[in-house]
Amino acid sequence: MNYWLFVGGALIVLFIFMDALWTTLWSEGGAGPLTDRISTIIWKGFKKVAGAGGSMNHFLLSLAGPVVLVVTVVTWLLLMWTGMVMMFGAHPDAVVVALTKNPGDLTDRIWFVLFTTTTVGNGGFAPNTDFFQVLAGFIGASGMAMMTLAITYSFQVLSAVVNKRTFASQVLSLGETTSELVRALQHAPPSSIATQLSSMGERLGSITEQHKAYPVLHYFHPSDRHRSTACAVAAIDEALRIYCTGLSDDDIVVDTSVFQPLRRTIGTFLEELRESYLVGTEESPPRADIGEMRQQGADISHPQRVHEAAEEEDERRKLLEGLVSYDGWQWDDVVQRT
Repeated sequence: MNYWLFVGGALIVLFIFMDALWTTLWSEGGAGPLTDRISTIIWKGFKKVAGAGGSMNHFLLSLAGPVVLVVTVVTWLLLMWTGMVMMFGAHPDAVVVALTKNPGDLTDRIWFVLFTTTTVGNGGFAPNTDFFQVLAGFIGASGMAMMTLAITYSFQVLSAVVNKRTFASQVLSLGETTSELVRALQHAPPSSIATQLSSMGERLGSITEQHKAYPVLHYFHPSDRHRSTACAVAAIDEALRIYCTGLSDDDIVVDTSVFQPLRRTIGTFLEELRESYLVGTEESPPRADIGEMRQQGADISHPQRVHEAAEEEDERRKLLEGLVSYDGWQWDDVVQRT
């Protein structure tokens, strides 16, 4: 028996299970080491290709998330099967033809591992010794567990993607730009705005936890700005700060305490992403154009207070622009109609 081959295969199987369990079940751990490396390489490659023409091809970039998810799951399965084939290839008589008891070749061992882990039938081959019979039972259970885990994880990720895009649509339905959001906050019925802001905070809190549990969410990019969580978070955060500081007391129809839970949730969201991948930009995003905001119907009475508040939250605004940039968008997508 080739013990080096057997141990090597066993280590591959153990590593893949560790990486899969780390990624899917450990909500505080982010992605496993292999999954994280694969995801980052694919995402950077897509961003480079999608932006090669000078402007970002958002449709092409929207394919990155599904590709990352599929490649991750396929990599888990292929490496698991590779390790198991190595284990059954360590002994010349580990797998035999069921009827003749003749030793199987490499192709036979590959087929034996595949039908054992997927339970598609007996395949005409069988383990030959007591040890490999026990091992066959173990890999059968392990294979089904891995595939069930991968399928469940995929459905949970897709559900979380829908949640992200619903949040973005909910925010940007009030206004497509920061100016429009400020105007909506100023003129909409107070009870309606309070309800919507509360709902946004709850949904974003859920998205924050989902990003921790399913790191692959970082790489799901919408082809339409109106479904971009990054643009929505930046736009509503900017709008809330401007509303609280730029309007006169008579123009503020909703108590600022209503906004604080959502702003705290946004801060938590940014800090969570910073722990995993988010980096703020070196320079702050441009200040709000007060003249343009007034033209769009936002009654900004205290522009100086708006700029002072922006300076006080300089690091937060850098994180917001970093979030928008990482997701393949530009700050103009937050402040202008596109």
